[in-house]
Amino acid sequence: TRLRSVGVHRPAMHPGGYASPVAGQSEAATRFRPRTVLVSAVLLAILAVVWSVRAPSDEVLEFLPNAVLVREAENLTGDSALDGVGRYASYVLEGRLSGVEAVRVVTTQEAGDVQTGLEAAENLAGVDLRREIARQTRAGMVIESSYLVERDSLLLEARLIEPARGTVVEGVQAGAARTDPGAAVRALADRVLIAVATRLNLGEEYASSYGRGSSYQAWQEVDAARELWVERGREREAFALLYRALEIDSTFDAAVGLAMIWHMNFGEIARSDSMANVLERRFSQISPHQRWQLAVNRAVLRRDRAGMVEAFRRWKDRLPIVSRWLHLAASQDVAQHSLACIESLDQVDLEANRYYRSGWLWQLYAGCHRRLGNYDAVLHWARGGLEAIPDSRDLAIEEVLALSALGRTAEAERRITELLFQPQVGETFEHDRAFALLVDSGLEMRAHGYGDAADASLSLAVEWYARRVRGDAPSAPDRWRLGRALYAARRWEEAAEVFSGLSSDDLSAHPDLLAHNVDISLVGYRATLAARLGDRETAEALDEQLAGIERPFLWGDATYWRAALAAVKGDSVRATRLLGQAMGEGLFALQWGSEYPKWDYHVDPDFEILRDYEPFQQLIEPRD
Repeated sequence: TRLRSVGVHRPAMHPGGYASPVAGQSEAATRFRPRTVLVSAVLLAILAVVWSVRAPSDEVLEFLPNAVLVREAENLTGDSALDGVGRYASYVLEGRLSGVEAVRVVTTQEAGDVQTGLEAAENLAGVDLRREIARQTRAGMVIESSYLVERDSLLLEARLIEPARGTVVEGVQAGAARTDPGAAVRALADRVLIAVATRLNLGEEYASSYGRGSSYQAWQEVDAARELWVERGREREAFALLYRALEIDSTFDAAVGLAMIWHMNFGEIARSDSMANVLERRFSQISPHQRWQLAVNRAVLRRDRAGMVEAFRRWKDRLPIVSRWLHLAASQDVAQHSLACIESLDQVDLEANRYYRSGWLWQLYAGCHRRLGNYDAVLHWARGGLEAIPDSRDLAIEEVLALSALGRTAEAERRITELLFQPQVGETFEHDRAFALLVDSGLEMRAHGYGDAADASLSLAVEWYARRVRGDAPSAPDRWRLGRALYAARRWEEAAEVFSGLSSDDLSAHPDLLAHNVDISLVGYRATLAARLGDRETAEALDEQLAGIERPFLWGDATYWRAALAAVKGDSVRATRLLGQAMGEGLFALQWGSEYPKWDYHVDPDFEILRDYEPFQQLIEPRD
């Protein structure tokens, strides 16, 4: 399993619309995929989660007076070219309100996710959407706004509504020249902020929350960047727009935070760290939400498991709606607290929910049960999720892995055939997802004693990638995957030949292979293959090379490969000691990140001799 975005793939959208490494975005644009889940806010995709379409009673779920729901501003101008003004107005309102420590903001994205579920549930057709969304998010105040054009002026209005009674309690207006929508929006936000602060008796607490970097011109670049990344998967073009926004307005803290997260999603750790340093220098000026993002990023970069869990717990405690429960659960999963992860997931009432655009909850349930060895439960959650989201590729992988571990190998093989060899489906299983179906399933079969089925599955994997590398200029990532498939199939000499023809520069520079420290993994594979083929001198030299590597953000990767080499040599004590050392240096027990260079410990061929070794089992098992 891998940590999916935080897991750890898809640029996950943070509450507030920021792509998150630990969480989700459209599958085409993802990097940290739920076979892996989280990343930073790291980890890791667009989190589109629907909560409670069948609500508890008001007596159970009370409205919170200081929870404010911001609904997307309505364009009444009749000019679709002005749609961006509405998104900008929502962004500025959310930013101003979230700058007040006492206020709990429900973003337009979170409200939109709930509305999607409400509209999709037949038993709730025709409900009062405003009130029902407020109920599900516990928002005691709703802000609705709209705008129109009158001659050369842009006029905006916002209404503060108490959803429990459905009454407008206050209205504010602002306007400016049509050519300067930013001025009108900022003026409206100022007045909304004063109205909310007055109703909540905040006194002067709101005074310091006036937002930085709210230039409409800069925001337009960020809005376009988000659309390019999320909707079209054109990530590098999106980065260019993001940095253009910072050129226009260097104080645009939200753009800095987005760059921090996106670089993490791309495995560009040093750049992500640089953006975090910028936010850290502005710590007293950024909003509580941005401080939370920074805390998550720092915890991920330091591989601080406890810090990650605490950061996500604080975010959930600000307003315990479902997306924040899922962030917390994913961080607990990474911290090897699988039971705690399941307990967090249990806070979501499945009977009262519909997940139409996100399989993250189902994937977390399946993944946690897999780490606990409950393969029947894995199959239950994977198939339950597929009923709700039939085209989820990650849930299909969980289903195949469960079938493989349970010995239902014929079913697993049929499912793989359905997924990979139907053109309209198979073409969507690219890169690490196809690899997971073909290779990880075979390793699961072998680890659970189904050797003949494993050999057949892994032979199919080798054939799949051998076809892809035929031709004049096969890509480095496909040759890398062929080498790994040959390794899994125990075809050591062929694997050694493939790895010897790869260069770390080609692998590191290739945009289709987002593997952190892939150069170290290339050395690691060459070392373990040398040992397997009897070349002890080369294996020892490469072990020394791995031991001598010093650079930031190693996260125990080099020590991890030294542990694998010791295991291949038959030294269980040294292998387990080195693996524990690697974890102390930052290695997660769960594979985390795109194109992770190894496998789960319980199926990894290098650790076969350790499977019955109690110290090894204690090291990798859940720690609840």
